[in-house]
Amino acid sequence: MFKLRRLGPVMSAAAIGAVLTVTGAGIAAAHSSGPAQHVAVHQAAAKRVPCLSLWAVVNKAGVLQRAGCPGTTSAFVGTGYQVLFYRNVRDCAYVASAGNAGSRDVPIPAVVSTVGRLGKVRGVFIGIVDLSGHAIKRGFHLIVECKQPGF
Repeated sequence: MFKLRRLGPVMSAAAIGAVLTVTGAGIAAAHSSGPAQHVAVHQAAAKRVPCLSLWAVVNKAGVLQRAGCPGTTSAFVGTGYQVLFYRNVRDCAYVASAGNAGSRDVPIPAVVSTVGRLGKVRGVFIGIVDLSGHAIKRGFHLIVECKQPGF
């Protein structure tokens, strides 16, 4: 009986080692995947689980810096910016403000306007002008609020 008690910690250590080995292999496989596979995983996740946090932070070049949902994209188009989400946002409210993506340099005041993106039900168009009314390139923060399903 005494010998069996001494095997308990050894068996527990062996089981923990096996779990860590399997977990480590999974983490290594995830880190070895390329960017295309990484995007595909996020797009698949967006299709499985509805993401309710629709927001984006975009720099003045139109590059998405961070977003609340996988599959969100952004671009500078013509005189403003577009942000595309994974779902239809046509019946939602859009709120945007000029802002940098980082934690430095408060931007010069600007007027920011939002509207649904023409021809793209998943998109929002953001126009930014200076206080004289001239279109400018400026980073911004966008929040899209939609009614919850079932309401």
